[in-house]
Amino acid sequence: MWLFTVHGYFSVVVSKEEPGKIMVRARALEHMVSLIEQIKENIPTIYAEHHRTPDADYPHRLIMSQNDWMHVAEMLAEEIDYTNFKDEVFSVNSNRLVKWPVWLRNQYLGLLGWIWQQSQTMSIPPTFSKPEPKKRKPNGRRR
Repeated sequence: MWLFTVHGYFSVVVSKEEPGKIMVRARALEHMVSLIEQIKENIPTIYAEHHRTPDADYPHRLIMSQNDWMHVAEMLAEEIDYTNFKDEVFSVNSNRLVKWPVWLRNQYLGLLGWIWQQSQTMSIPPTFSKPEPKKRKPNGRRR
């Protein structure tokens, strides 16, 4: 599952290293740090230790039980106090992103803008037309 939050972008999968556990992965350290801070502040009973795997496409990881992940997902859902996600992330006054370096903030905002733009086409049904039959040459062969 790809998860875009006010804390950053995450990929949530089953752990290959620890079967039965969930792995929350991030490409940006600041995204992972932001999530860990929220977990420690709101659910101190969850052990949230950052694991770094520099050669992986998602070098920042948290491994937790399925039950702990359900609590983290619930926490993220309960944090929603805005009427428009994109506007909240784009807000200059958003206190959630101020710790990020400017380049990372701009990169994340650009990614969200691109996804939003691409997703607009999902609401437009494609139009299909019946293909025209191929015309035959005078000798009976198709062109």
